[in-house]
Amino acid sequence: ADLSGLPPMMLQTGEVDPCLPGARRLAEQTDAEVTVDVVPAVAQGFQGLGTDIPEVARAWATVRAWVDRVVAPRS
Repeated sequence: ADLSGLPPMMLQTGEVDPCLPGARRLAEQTDAEVTVDVVPAVAQGFQGLGTDIPEVARAWATVRAWVDRVVAPRS
């Protein structure tokens, strides 16, 4: 597939997420600005477990910082 011209993206996965290899492949195959954030010791879907879990809170803070840095200035 032609992956050229995609917008900047953030791919956040857990270290034991089965989607991690695909996220890394996508990042390698596009000319877009891609941030791959791998959160240690968590599985797929961990972001939905609630921000009282430290790993989840840190992950959402990382997403917010990425949006502030990459998306907000373009608005």
